[in-house]
Amino acid sequence: MTSKSIERRRKSLLLFLLTDPRQNEEYQTNRYYKEDPTKYQQFQEYRREKNSFWPGVSEMANPWTLICIGSGVAAAGAQYMFEMSH
Repeated sequence: MTSKSIERRRKSLLLFLLTDPRQNEEYQTNRYYKEDPTKYQQFQEYRREKNSFWPGVSEMANPWTLICIGSGVAAAGAQYMFEMSH
């Protein structure tokens, strides 16, 4: 790895940890636009396909989505049962 790529990764990590996701996404968009047109196009397609706030119905087929939903329902049920017993 070159020192430039290490510095870029360090800056990306800092942005990820310290800033709003929209700022990080804006930084990525600008960087890809300037440095790698192919990656910029892929990133634009990804943004059209995925929505981080309201996932699509197709995400229900994702096993991790089912695990998260199932865990949440199980935790809510356990809490309800615990509160009813006390």
